[in-house]
Amino acid sequence: DYLAFLDADDTWLPHKLKLQVQCMDRYGWDISYCNYQRLHADRPWRDLCIVTPPCVMLSTLHFFNPILISSAMVRWSALKDLRFKPVMNEDYLFWHQALQQVAQAHRVESEGPLVRYRVSPDSHSANKYRSALGHWRNLRRDFGLSWPMAMCGFAVYALRSIRRDWLPRWVMRSG
Repeated sequence: DYLAFLDADDTWLPHKLKLQVQCMDRYGWDISYCNYQRLHADRPWRDLCIVTPPCVMLSTLHFFNPILISSAMVRWSALKDLRFKPVMNEDYLFWHQALQQVAQAHRVESEGPLVRYRVSPDSHSANKYRSALGHWRNLRRDFGLSWPMAMCGFAVYALRSIRRDWLPRWVMRSG
């Protein structure tokens, strides 16, 4: 009935799947996701708990993708014909296509993160230039946004990336 995703270097907490299935059954959700913890192999002082928004709609994805693939679960019957495409940021495109079919994705409430997301220096997303180019291509080519809308979405993406990856944690906490 459900499909959950797990990247090879991420881990789920033991109760993640049970909690997601319970919420999806109780509320009739087709897509759910959860908060997660970012773990940096080379910079442990940057480890953060990422608190995701309570719900994500298609318009949210024009600015950023809060759904970590390893935190997500989908109802098979709602998205059984949807497949990942071989593009940069394939999960971002997948969520865009999914939210064209399903109105919203919902966060499962929990005491803390339900996924541990490992950020490694050799991952696809570690190359910031390549990630930024992929994001721009997603906005313009894959999402079909106009140039001004894509620029707005890209600016939000860039500012969020700078805040997340380069500002000291004490700056992030204060504002």
